[in-house]
Amino acid sequence: MSAITSAPALPNRVISRPVAVVASLAVGMALSFVVRLQPVWWMAWCAPALLLVLAFRAPAKDVPMLVTLSAFVALVPNLAYFATVMGWPAAVLVVCLQALLWRYSVLLTRRVVLQYRAAWTVFVFPLVWVTADMLMARLLPDGNWGSVAYSQSEFLPILQLLSVAGVPGVLFLLMMFASALAMAIALGGTVRQSRRTLF
Repeated sequence: MSAITSAPALPNRVISRPVAVVASLAVGMALSFVVRLQPVWWMAWCAPALLLVLAFRAPAKDVPMLVTLSAFVALVPNLAYFATVMGWPAAVLVVCLQALLWRYSVLLTRRVVLQYRAAWTVFVFPLVWVTADMLMARLLPDGNWGSVAYSQSEFLPILQLLSVAGVPGVLFLLMMFASALAMAIALGGTVRQSRRTLF
């Protein structure tokens, strides 16, 4: 995991630890609107970007803890429902695995983006998510039932995309937007051609 978490720092853009902890809790609450049983579709376009911004701007040594905290704040509200469906041991395991997926995807994205500082790194976050989602769909008994893409079930234009590109296409678009937005907000000119990643 050290290879994933280690990345060049951005000292002129780093926020203080107390601010980062508060931001982590706030981001977790925003993310809960995406991963809850009845998600708010438009939050899926914003909350993952906030989590990436936190990872880019927080003190490097605190990033793994802060991202994990945000993920658990978002996911723990689902624990009681999961327990009624699958029992407490399985419910706790599912929440922990979901939190690890968020942690891994964000830390890997941070590592690659800060190491290469290039516009192409905007693809890392969506590719990690689509890969994980497709593996879950193929390997798990219940498939990718927890996919963030399903948060868009009430957004008609995306449903039209779903009919063409499927769940992977919707998920890629969501995470691509989040990645581009986060890079533009948090990194600005430190990523070559970063403004172009929004277009």
